[in-house]
Amino acid sequence: MQTNTGSHLDPNTELYVWNKLFTRQTQYLQGKVWDGFFDSLAQLCLEAGRLPDWQTLHGQLYRATGWGIHAVNGLVPARQYLTFLSNGVFPVNPTLRSLEDLDHAKEPDLFHDIFGHLHLLFIPEYVAYIRQLSGFALNYLDNEKALYLLAQFNKWTTEFGLIRKGDQLGIYGAGLVSSFGEAQHVMSNASEKWPADVSLMLNTPHQPAQLQPQYFVIPSFEWLAESLPAVERFIHAV
Repeated sequence: MQTNTGSHLDPNTELYVWNKLFTRQTQYLQGKVWDGFFDSLAQLCLEAGRLPDWQTLHGQLYRATGWGIHAVNGLVPARQYLTFLSNGVFPVNPTLRSLEDLDHAKEPDLFHDIFGHLHLLFIPEYVAYIRQLSGFALNYLDNEKALYLLAQFNKWTTEFGLIRKGDQLGIYGAGLVSSFGEAQHVMSNASEKWPADVSLMLNTPHQPAQLQPQYFVIPSFEWLAESLPAVERFIHAV
């Protein structure tokens, strides 16, 4: 098992890429994420100097949260993805991005899925939200408009969400946690931070493959599940 810091790692190896990503993100995110983030990484036995061990990761996650992980290749069809989540299983792409894609992977990869998403499963209020949302979405698989709206709401929460921490903001969304460029952007004056509002979030399209002009700030993790009845009313009204 390798535990080096990456100073003499081969740039052509996955370990080099993982080390670069992990080290850069953990350094930048100090004081900028939700309060339990780094404790969650420690409980998952994640480190810069070694690639995640699949069995160890699965066991640590299950013991701490009751969730498991399942290897998938690339993007997963909606029905399969939602079924995984509603059953307490998080799908993980075992492929790591290349060195050329260090700043932005073309699709969710090992680093995004593990570093970006798994810490969220340590938040009971978030777990209640994502299981309810995924179960709810399974009822709308034949309704393209409803699925689009649910996916958009989840983008502004799960992927690009911020949370109020007293008079400060904390990053929690997976897309922000795992992206150096977007994490910097969201914490700068170059982006607006709007209070979370269901109607506004559902009416504000997420712009793929670019930095967003605005992000939404939830007042608490409890707000996520509490917002779902309003999401359902909005969908029924369109």
